Amino acid sequence: MAQATRKENERSPLAIHLAQGLKEAALWVFLAVALILFAALATYSSQDPGFNYSGETGSEKTSVQLALLKAEFQEKSAQFADAHPDMVRLKRQIAALEKMVAKTTQFESGLEALQNQRAALQKNLENASQKALAARLGESLERAQFSERLEVIEQAILPQKPTKPNRPKLLALTFALAMLGGIGAVTLVHLLTGAIQGPRDLYGVADAYLLVAIPYIATKKESFHKKLKIAATISATLASIAAGLVSVHMLLRPLDQLWASFLTRLLG
Repeated sequence: MAQATRKENERSPLAIHLAQGLKEAALWVFLAVALILFAALATYSSQDPGFNYSGETGSEKTSVQLALLKAEFQEKSAQFADAHPDMVRLKRQIAALEKMVAKTTQFESGLEALQNQRAALQKNLENASQKALAARLGESLERAQFSERLEVIEQAILPQKPTKPNRPKLLALTFALAMLGGIGAVTLVHLLTGAIQGPRDLYGVADAYLLVAIPYIATKKESFHKKLKIAATISATLASIAAGLVSVHMLLRPLDQLWASFLTRLLG
């Protein structure tokens, strides 16, 4: 007993550390394997083909089960009657599997039809895309050829004078507005001052019985000056009218065209 104790105490520290390391490594390996098994069990599904050893689909498995049941039914039909519980169970299972196979076949045929329709639509889409690409390419080529055929027939001429604003028209309009404004201002001031211009204004500020009309006898010189003043006024008026007509003819529009347009509007 003392010898065994002595031998255990004589073990080197390196061996002790190595044994502890091996134990810890084995513990981590077992823990990793346990986690992998737990994940596999947690994610297990009977519909997943990755857990199927043969890789068969659900319809194929159902067909195999149906074939096995039919073989078992034929084997037991030679031994038992139709009313036997095993025969009744087999009939029910066979009928259920046949319904399942029919539904699966219908679904598969519908899926195949949808896949064929999808393939046809994809092909039509590719054809339409190719046609659209060809049309765009042809249109771009046609535009390039059309742009090459364009030629400059006549060079553009720069305008020598601006079309707007028409300065002569603005000048004439400003002059007319100034004349009208001046006449209107003089008339307004004359009316607002209250000056006496005639007998009516005088009657408005004095009694009528206090006023007596005194005849005015004009001399020959005064008559001549009056006639000269009237003639000058008429001449100035005619000159103004003539100047206005000349301005309209030169600045706005010729008088013959204005007269023609006036007659056209007047006669309809």
